[in-house]
Amino acid sequence: MKKFIILALVSVLSIGANAQKITWDKTKDGLRYIGTDSQICRNFKDKVVLSASLSVSKRGDITIFHFVPELTFSTQCSAPKNGKMLIKLFDDSVIELTTALGDEQMVRKVHNINGLVYSDYTMQPIYDVSEEQLTSIIEKGVKKIRIETSPIVYENEYKKDKIGKVLADRYSLLKDALKKNPSFSDGF
Repeated sequence: MKKFIILALVSVLSIGANAQKITWDKTKDGLRYIGTDSQICRNFKDKVVLSASLSVSKRGDITIFHFVPELTFSTQCSAPKNGKMLIKLFDDSVIELTTALGDEQMVRKVHNINGLVYSDYTMQPIYDVSEEQLTSIIEKGVKKIRIETSPIVYENEYKKDKIGKVLADRYSLLKDALKKNPSFSDGF
């Protein structure tokens, strides 16, 4: 009985820890921008950590989805404007995305763990992705990803789909959020 109670408690806590959410929903000058939280998609031995999230911008009838990978390096790195991302799916088809905005502004975090001080650098380039491309990524899964960064190129291969699952969860959140039309007085 004790094991069952502990298992139930751990299950309930893990549901809350894995909950996806909309992190912002803002409208300015007729442009609505909605973003989701990110989730880490890494293998155990990865030196560069990739977290995946989605965002969407909408003006009138025009809706553009954005794949926003967050890359955390141990050294300073940047993604050029018009940089490329190659995504190989599990059916061996390749999707090529181009940065809408490069990211040369690095966020440096300093960590102190038991007297060991180290820092890391994080960047978030933004890639426009069509709904067709997003659907392919979600349905077929990501086998390999390569992102043009400088001075090194980020590349990672997955044995099972991690990125597609994360994007599927965030895509459904964004679709639901787009159905709602917030008013000026919401959340006041």
